[in-house]
Amino acid sequence: MNDRVETTTRADQTGDSLRDWFGFAEDLRLFRDFESPRDEEISRETPVKFSDGPVFITRGHADGGKTTIIVNTREKPVSQSELTFDEVVALAFENPPTGPYICFTIVYRNGPTSNPEGTMVEGGNPVKLQCGMIFNVTATDKS
Repeated sequence: MNDRVETTTRADQTGDSLRDWFGFAEDLRLFRDFESPRDEEISRETPVKFSDGPVFITRGHADGGKTTIIVNTREKPVSQSELTFDEVVALAFENPPTGPYICFTIVYRNGPTSNPEGTMVEGGNPVKLQCGMIFNVTATDKS
C-alpha cells in the first residue's frame, strides 16, 4: 500500500478493512494499482481479492483526489467518483451547441467492473468512474 509492504493471512478483506488496517483518513480514496492508467477504485464494502492484484494506492490529500478520464480524446482530471450525463457533456464541450433539436450521445468504455462499457442517457443514473475511462460525446442536430 503506497509502497508500504504488509502481509496478511486474511483472504476476506474489504475496502473498509484495508482502510482500518493502514489507518487511512476518511477523505482518502483507495484504488487497486494496476500497471496501467486504469486504476480501479475500491469502495468501503467492496470485497478485495488479492488474486486480482496485490498493490493498492490512495488518493486524496496531495493530488486533491483527482481521477483522470478521457473525454473526446482529451484528458480531464475530475474530483468526483461518478459523473452525470450533464457533467460529461460539460467536460466534452466548452460551449455546448444549443437549440431545440440538439441531442447528445455519450458512449463510454474502460470503466470499472460494475460498468465497464455502455451509454449514458439524459436524466439517467450517474456512471462510476475509473482512471483511464474513455468517454465519446457527440452532438447531433435532429432538424
